[in-house]
Amino acid sequence: MKEQVFISYSWVDAPVVKSITEQLRSDSYVPWIDREHLDLNGNLRKQIKEGICSSDYFVLIYSSESVLQKSTWVEFEIETAKKFLAEERILRLDIDKKKVISTSVASNKAFMHTLYNVLPSEMKDGKMQTPEAREEYIRKAVWDGMLGADFNTRYWSHLIRRYSKRDKYTKIFLAIISSSTVASWGFWDEIDLLWKSLSAISAFIALALPILDWPKTISRMSDLAGKWSRIEYEYENLWLRLQGDTPIDGVEDEYKRIRGEVAGLDDRGLPEDVKLKQQCRDEVLKSRDLTS
Repeated sequence: MKEQVFISYSWVDAPVVKSITEQLRSDSYVPWIDREHLDLNGNLRKQIKEGICSSDYFVLIYSSESVLQKSTWVEFEIETAKKFLAEERILRLDIDKKKVISTSVASNKAFMHTLYNVLPSEMKDGKMQTPEAREEYIRKAVWDGMLGADFNTRYWSHLIRRYSKRDKYTKIFLAIISSSTVASWGFWDEIDLLWKSLSAISAFIALALPILDWPKTISRMSDLAGKWSRIEYEYENLWLRLQGDTPIDGVEDEYKRIRGEVAGLDDRGLPEDVKLKQQCRDEVLKSRDLTS
């Protein structure tokens, strides 16, 4: 029985991925790839999960260009693979460095060798061989970028609200506990242990707040949310232009400019919430009627 290989990739690497899937077929593997297996009118998350769970290997196509794309679908696929597949069945194919990377010593060395050999001998930096293929690439790259920007706008906005509430209610709690009026209330004499506990907690929080520095975190997240919102708007405009008669060259130049802005965004050191990310992905799909 032929082994199935789930291919996770960003559309910026579509030309290389096409060559890789063709080579895998010639080596008697069955590639699972979105453009061949997904029903866009169905539940996309469910179909992707089923594709990953039924695969023998999960291969992430990695490149410097795909990192800039920051595809939410690729993130979802990676998280799903880590959850349902053994570590040795998850591999990364770095098409820039021409390396096959695994975090497990138990990975199938024969398959890793096969992966290395399916890399095209001459990769053409993602340039399309036909105008039709080039237009398809731009359309799907803009669509993917638009969904990614929508996701990030929602994600950082949710986190801003969460951390703003934490900061607000923590300060209210400290203000109440440190109030001389509250401390003078007579009933504390009857529950002395509770008062001492609250006082100890408030002292700890007062010491921790400068270290946590939530206002600074909120400020950074607000800046990111604003930038992602603007990028989403620019992607939406690009998508609308693609539905008209705008020359593909003009759209491609604008897409590259936006992608450069995305590359400059820095979220290092900011909170990460996997469950919230999943919630935001669901919101994006629902808002764009991509669920069944």
